[in-house]
Amino acid sequence: MRFRILIFLTAVFAFSLSVPVFSQKPGSTDKDNLTIVAFGNSITATRKTINQVFAQRLPQLLAQKGVSATVINAGIPGSHTGRQTDHNLFKIRHALDRFETDVLAHHPDLTIIGFGINDAHIDNGGATGPSRIPLEKYRQNLAFMIESLQKQGSKIILTVPNPLGKKYPEYQNERLQSYLETVRNYAKKYQTGLVDNNKAFRDYQTQTGVSFDSLMLDGVHPNDKGHELIAANMAQEILRITGNTPTSLSAQKKLVLQLNPGPGNPRNSEGDFVTLKDGRILFIYSRFLGTSSSDFAAATLVGRFSSDGGKTWTPEDTPIVKNEGDMNVMSVSLLRLQNGNIALFYARKNSIDDCIPMMRISTDEAKTWSEAVPCITDRKGYFVLNNNRVIQLKTGRLVIPVALHETPPGAGFNGRGRLFTYYSDDNGQNWKVSQEVANPDAITHQEPGLISLKNNQLMMIIRTDAGVQYASYSTDQGQTWSPAQPTSIVSPVSPATIARIPATGDLLMVWNNNDNKEGNPIKGRRTPLNIAVSKDEGKTWQNVKNLEADPDGWYCYTAIHFVGKKDVLLSYCAGNRPKGTGLSVTNVTRLSLDWIYNINRR
Repeated sequence: MRFRILIFLTAVFAFSLSVPVFSQKPGSTDKDNLTIVAFGNSITATRKTINQVFAQRLPQLLAQKGVSATVINAGIPGSHTGRQTDHNLFKIRHALDRFETDVLAHHPDLTIIGFGINDAHIDNGGATGPSRIPLEKYRQNLAFMIESLQKQGSKIILTVPNPLGKKYPEYQNERLQSYLETVRNYAKKYQTGLVDNNKAFRDYQTQTGVSFDSLMLDGVHPNDKGHELIAANMAQEILRITGNTPTSLSAQKKLVLQLNPGPGNPRNSEGDFVTLKDGRILFIYSRFLGTSSSDFAAATLVGRFSSDGGKTWTPEDTPIVKNEGDMNVMSVSLLRLQNGNIALFYARKNSIDDCIPMMRISTDEAKTWSEAVPCITDRKGYFVLNNNRVIQLKTGRLVIPVALHETPPGAGFNGRGRLFTYYSDDNGQNWKVSQEVANPDAITHQEPGLISLKNNQLMMIIRTDAGVQYASYSTDQGQTWSPAQPTSIVSPVSPATIARIPATGDLLMVWNNNDNKEGNPIKGRRTPLNIAVSKDEGKTWQNVKNLEADPDGWYCYTAIHFVGKKDVLLSYCAGNRPKGTGLSVTNVTRLSLDWIYNINRR
């Protein structure tokens, strides 16, 4: 089932903020995930004094329950339900001025409406003074919006505004009461959903003995604690009204392993999976040692095992490869070869001028490993091979995509890479280098990935600093490549990973669906973490969903591993940017393909 949700919220009084509309949408995708538009004023709009308003919290809360959501924050402070001609204290476009363009034009599946405080407010005349929008006019405006949306086919959640604090005279709350009752009555009349913030704030005071003023910044605008309460109730109502119950979703998307840093272990990252012949799944990842989480700090390779399809994992690490580099070993790719052996690829890092992909082979299902052999012998240099990147073609050819970073003596690390593939036709005993991928736009190229297409071409997906992923194609199994060109896949400077879904033959992509547009409050961050499906070999993408959506999260370096015909395991870095743990935490999440494809089997 597809949903587009608009959050149509009031704000209040709105004395200062002016926030532009921000639309974060996937490039070249249909909108199969929840599109949440926060349409209102100062309660809706982001504020410098608030870490996250409720609208910013919703994607993460819903993602935790297996529901994907994209947020468009269209908050304009000071808005009421009418038009500027109805009450023009604030020279802005009010609700009815922009209802068609900011709401109906999106054809929402669910709209959350929450007006009242600005409408009821008395500017002068005391308890007998006029409200900005008279009660009967408020009722007409609210009914018009509800009926228009229901005619268009939208579900609706009405929001009852929070109470005013002690700094406001009691007659303001008394006047507000009739507006609150209108919202509650309309929820019954029109059979909509309801989130009663007024009751929630007052219940908080009754249950804790702490004034509901503690939930507000200034007696009207919720603080972070208030927004947290609103967001939790809103997410629960969204799940209820859309039929996405937590019980049904928990089995479709679940965090099954989290590898957190600890004393002497500052980072866990960049791993990959392989299924063993006895049915167990092995996950090998980079375990950093000492006190530094830098890419150049000490690290070893260790493993965890699952005997139930990735639902649970062994609690202790199994050593795989000790730190044999002057700096570290890291970034794992695992591959079941056509001859039945398992290949383990990783980076052996000695300096900023010496990082080479290495390969080991296991002939006994990962019990032991051969001596390491280099995959690049034609030159020295710093070659980046990301995790979960090596592929084997139908012909048996192994292909690894690498970025060569050349740093002048005495300079800091050069982030601009030159892209190549190395390929082997004898199971890794000998390797040859491809032609370099041309960079006609002279942008930063980094961390390439590969996918084999049905037309026998190879597609290289490329991390760049251009605001989108770039792509290059090979028609000769990785020996030569077309010049890199931009795709429509918006992205910060962060890698994407693409794999083919065995059960359907479609492509699955994991990446950060985050554009570079001005006004984007998360511009440049590796969040959210998204998935999408392509049915046309990467030309267009659909079924876009959020896996993680914390604005402070740092999500990247994904490995994709399919379990049977129904599920997929994803590992990815999942730290917190402000806390400095961006690359330090690894999550393993198990997804149902039903969830990815929006199939409801209940």
